[in-house]
Amino acid sequence: MTYFDMKKISIIPITSLFVVLLGSQLLSDESIEGKSLSEKLFQQDHLLKVEIKVSDSDWEKLSTETRRMIDAFKKTPPERPYNYYPAQVTIDGVTFEKVMIRKKGLVGSLSETRPSLKVKFEAEERNSKGLPVSRLTLNNNVQDPSISSQFLFYDLFKRVGLPAPRCNLAKVTVNGKSLGIYSNVESIKKAFIERSFSDSSGVMYEGTVADLFPGRLQRFEIKRDPKGRGLAPLEELTQVLHAKEPSLQKISEHVDLDAFRKFWVLESMGSCWDGYSSNQNNYFMYHNPKNSKLYWIPWGADAVFQKAPPLPFLPNPPVSIHPFSKLAHTLYQLEAERELVKKTIKEFFETVWSEKVFTEKIELIESLAQDHVHPDQKKFSESQKNVLKFIKNRKSKVLAEMEEWPLDVSESLRVPVYSKLVGKIEGTFETNWSNKNVVNPMNEGKATLHLEYEGEKIELKKMGVSAEPYNQGFGQVKGDVNKVPPGLAFMGIRKSNNQWITIKLIFKMKEFKPSSKDAGNEDSGSVVEGFFIEGFNFFNFEAYRSVQGKVTLKEAKREDGAPVAGKIHVEIFQWTTD
Repeated sequence: MTYFDMKKISIIPITSLFVVLLGSQLLSDESIEGKSLSEKLFQQDHLLKVEIKVSDSDWEKLSTETRRMIDAFKKTPPERPYNYYPAQVTIDGVTFEKVMIRKKGLVGSLSETRPSLKVKFEAEERNSKGLPVSRLTLNNNVQDPSISSQFLFYDLFKRVGLPAPRCNLAKVTVNGKSLGIYSNVESIKKAFIERSFSDSSGVMYEGTVADLFPGRLQRFEIKRDPKGRGLAPLEELTQVLHAKEPSLQKISEHVDLDAFRKFWVLESMGSCWDGYSSNQNNYFMYHNPKNSKLYWIPWGADAVFQKAPPLPFLPNPPVSIHPFSKLAHTLYQLEAERELVKKTIKEFFETVWSEKVFTEKIELIESLAQDHVHPDQKKFSESQKNVLKFIKNRKSKVLAEMEEWPLDVSESLRVPVYSKLVGKIEGTFETNWSNKNVVNPMNEGKATLHLEYEGEKIELKKMGVSAEPYNQGFGQVKGDVNKVPPGLAFMGIRKSNNQWITIKLIFKMKEFKPSSKDAGNEDSGSVVEGFFIEGFNFFNFEAYRSVQGKVTLKEAKREDGAPVAGKIHVEIFQWTTD
C-alpha cells in the first residue's frame, strides 16, 4: 500500500525497543550481527563507517571548490561548480574501488574542512557487493550542531505515511583523518521513487528557492523525466493557483491535498524555516503518473527544531503555520482547507509529536556519536538540549496562537528573489595591511576605480582603500584575526551628489596571495564576494547590492604594514523579484 492510500495512521509505542538499544554502549553490535550491507545501510541504531581514500591533490581541489551566492540565485537552476574525483571507499568493511566523489551544497552548508559529499558507485561493482543504492549523500551537519535534525525530521514524515529519505549517522574519514559525524541521507533517485510511489516513470523536480509563479518555473531543476513532460505539470498547477478565484476542486486535480497538508503541517510544526512553505527551498516534487498529481518530498532538513534566524530576506513566520509559498498561501485563504489544516495540527500533536519518542531518539544519536564527533561538533550535546527544549515547548506555543485562528496571512505571500546584473567596477589599488579594522578607508591607500551602475558611469572625486580582516558588523574584529577572512574596503565620494559609496570585498582564506598567473589573463586572480552601497544605509538591507568577481593581487601579506596592491574586476548585482 503506497503512502497516499493511508487515511488514518496509528502510532505504535516503541519505548521497549529503545530501552534495549540504549542498554549497551555497543548499540550496533547485536542489532547488525549477520546483516548485509543493504540491510544496515540506513539502519537508525547503527553508526555507518565510511572510509574514503583519495589523492591529496584531488582532496585539496574538492575541498576548496565553492559556489558563489550570486550564481546560486539566478532565474535558472544553479549550475554545479563541483567536479568528481576518483576515490576508493570502504563502507563497514566492504571496499569499492570504482568510486567518484564530489563536494555538495548550495551556500549555507559549504565547508573547506568538512565538506558535504556525493559518493557515486559504478553499477557492476555495487551490484556484485550488495550495495542497494547508486550513490551516498553525506551531509556535514554544519547548520545543525545537534546532529539530530535530519534524523528526526525525516522520521516524522515516514511515521505519518509520507515519502521521505531514509537517514542515519555515519562516521566519515578521509585518508585516515576523521571528519566526524555526518548524516547519511538516502538520495532521491529511481529506487526511492519506486519504493515510495510504485512507479518511477513520472517527473521529479528539485526546488531550490523556487515556487509556482508565471515566468519563474525555469528555476526548477528537472531531475528525472522519462516521458519528456518537462515543466508541463508545474505550468498547469501554476495557472490554477493564479486564477482570479482558485478553488479546492481545481487544485485537487493537480495536487494530492491530503499528502500536501500533512507535509505543510510537519514543516510548520518543526519550524523548518528553510523548507518549501517558508523559504521555498530544499524540497523535491514528484508528478505521479498513477493519478497525475504532485507530491512534495522534504530535503536539506538541517535547519529544523529551531527559531528562524533574523535574516533580512526571510519573513518572521507565525508559530503555528508557514504560509509564505504560493500553494500554502493560496490554500490558507480557503476556509475548508484552513479548517482541515487546524484539525491536522491538533491530531499530529496527539499522535506523532511525542516528547518521549524524540527524547529516546536523541539519546540514541548521542550514544552513537559521542565518541566520534569532530572538534567542530563538540557542543552537540548542548545543542541537543536546545532541540528537546524546542520540542517540549512547541505544542503549547502553537496551540496558544491557534486560539486566534484564522490568522491574518493576507500579506505573507513571498516571491523568491533572484540576482540581476546592474553594474560593474574595474580599477587598480594600493594600500597596506592592517590587523585592525580601519575607521575611514577613504584616508588610506590609493584607488582608481571605473564604476558603472544602473546604466550610468559614476565619477568619484575621492577614493581610498584599506586591507583588513573582514568585519561583518561594527567595531573591531575580536580574537585571532588570522582566522577571519581577509578583505578590502573601498570608500569614496560621488561627484554628482556628494554621496558616499562603500565597496567591501571578501577573499577566501587561501586566496589572499599574489597571483601566480599572467595579470593580463582575465581568468587570473582570486575570487571575491562582497557588497556595494550608496550613502549611510548600512541598516537598510534593501540598499545593499551584492558584488562578485576577481581581484588580481600583485602584493599581499597579512602582516601589519605589509603592502597590498592589485587590480579588481567585479560585477554588481541587485536582489529582485521582478
